[in-house]
Amino acid sequence: MLKKELTFLISLLLVVSSSLAEQPFPPNFSDRAKAAFNEKYEPASREKAFAITSDGTRFFYVYDLKTSERAARTASLRCLSTHSEPCFVWKINGDDVLGDYAKAKEQSDKAIATLPTDLPKKVYADEDSDMGGVVPQTLRDGSEIHAATPSTGPSGSRVISTRELVKLFTAEPTLVVIDSLDMQAAKKQTLPKANWLNGAGWAETKFNKIIDKNFAMVMARIAPNKGTPIVSYCSNWECWLSWNTTMRLSALGYTNLYWYRGGIDAWMAAKLPVVETPITAQLW
Repeated sequence: MLKKELTFLISLLLVVSSSLAEQPFPPNFSDRAKAAFNEKYEPASREKAFAITSDGTRFFYVYDLKTSERAARTASLRCLSTHSEPCFVWKINGDDVLGDYAKAKEQSDKAIATLPTDLPKKVYADEDSDMGGVVPQTLRDGSEIHAATPSTGPSGSRVISTRELVKLFTAEPTLVVIDSLDMQAAKKQTLPKANWLNGAGWAETKFNKIIDKNFAMVMARIAPNKGTPIVSYCSNWECWLSWNTTMRLSALGYTNLYWYRGGIDAWMAAKLPVVETPITAQLW
């Protein structure tokens, strides 16, 4: 995570500990943003959300969506598209949820500190199942996203087991984790340190260009160094979303890629800790 975003998370901890009367707005919130919140967002219909950039100065809000979760994802997407960087969701309806990002970081730090030094050498949730699948040269279409994956990763990546990933968490403090699972929610259970990029693994001809564009903008923020170790995962060895994400990372020029084929099912089968993570970015 970038230094600016770490500074912002520290500021968030101070905000969470303050009363609403003392500190009603996020750090660096601009007068323009305050006016938009007070005059436009507050009186708007429910099922609404307000998203802000990592420095707190830019924003986007939506209202009158079908669900509050849909509002949060839409605000995230529009804020990303407008300002070319992933945004924190500050408000969902009248609830302040900004502190959830700081809580996720705290939980991740504690979870990583409790990881075993040497996980038993065994297979978790059939993570090494080999059905003889062919390695495709293109993204797997969304209509076929739930099926047996190949036992080898996309070009430029390597498959990593649960045991190896546990070691990687402690060996690589700069490790970037990408949760590629799609979910109609504003937060979900993830691996520690996960950036939940909703849509990163989806593939559909009419949406691929916008997904690729938004994905590139997000990755430029969370992993500007193309040599950064990055692991992508989804649910299990029958999920292609993380495969597609890894393929997109390779296309962007990242060179230190890991595909966690067993996904969160294998992680939980090994009884390893998970974290409640709010959405990092909605990509389409």
